[in-house]
Amino acid sequence: MCKAPEKADNCHKTGKNNGPIALYIWPRSWRLNRRFEVNPLTNRLTLPHASFWAWGLGLICILLVAVFPGPGMSVAFIGPGLISVLSNRLPKWQIMALFWSMNLLALSLGTVFEGTDSALLGFEIALMSYLLTISIQKELDIPRVLILNIIVVSLFYMLFLGMLVNSVNTWDEVLVPFQQGIEKGLLPYKLSEQEIKEITDTLIKFVPSVIAFSILIITYSNIIIANWFTKRFLRQSPVFTPTFELFRLPDWFIWVGIFAGAGALFLKGMINIVCQNILFVVLGLYCIQGAGMVKFYLQARRVHKAIQVGIFILISCFWYGLLGLTVLGVTDVWTNLRKIPIENNQGGS
Repeated sequence: MCKAPEKADNCHKTGKNNGPIALYIWPRSWRLNRRFEVNPLTNRLTLPHASFWAWGLGLICILLVAVFPGPGMSVAFIGPGLISVLSNRLPKWQIMALFWSMNLLALSLGTVFEGTDSALLGFEIALMSYLLTISIQKELDIPRVLILNIIVVSLFYMLFLGMLVNSVNTWDEVLVPFQQGIEKGLLPYKLSEQEIKEITDTLIKFVPSVIAFSILIITYSNIIIANWFTKRFLRQSPVFTPTFELFRLPDWFIWVGIFAGAGALFLKGMINIVCQNILFVVLGLYCIQGAGMVKFYLQARRVHKAIQVGIFILISCFWYGLLGLTVLGVTDVWTNLRKIPIENNQGGS
């Protein structure tokens, strides 16, 4: 009978052991022994009492955000990913119950501690956990997961801001905290009041796209955490695919950028601002695709990882480097330079 983690693979190959396997949570000095079981049907390691762990982790995440608003923000970068891995095999009714329980707890603690920001972050963690869980069940690839989270969570933020508008009557009052933050950041540059006002008015138009990019970063961070936990502790293949170097957006997504670009050029008023923000987010996603292409060819040439990191840091330091990645990503829509079998992955890999 295999009891050590390093012997688990041999047990899987022979199929002689369907009993519990002891896996030790790092670091060993903690002496925490969690028993993972081998599913006799799939011959894979699974976590017993996943419902208990999912509910416990979900409620702890909301509690940390409410009690420790500052440090608790880091929970959003890891919590939803872990919750999605633990809850994706639960019944649908239990997933929905967990989602609404997290929202109810966030609302209650936000009322008790008078923290609107912490309640909003708690809602975001609950919503992102639910979306990632559904994405695993539907076997969505990473590009589609990112698009889904950006759209749904951004709509949630717009709904929340819309509720604020109804309470304060004007958008100007809603945007005051953003304006104050931008003006404070420009103070060290010793600009005139007119210059500060012009820059602030320009940047304030892109607040929605900044929110969308923050959602993108948080979502991708949770995808990395989910894949790491699945591979490290459950000894399974990653729940989210493809890897970064094979990242490829669906072909239809380019039309979103084309229509947004046309709206930004020819339309006026609020629709023009909306199209500019959509175009900015689309180009950002294609910049990620271009970066994946660069990593693909660097790995094909067996370039050392440290050198790869240095190349990406150098590219990100210059705006024309990011522009080059964006152009490369858009070009890949028609050329498919990496020869990814699109017919098999429908836009991912």
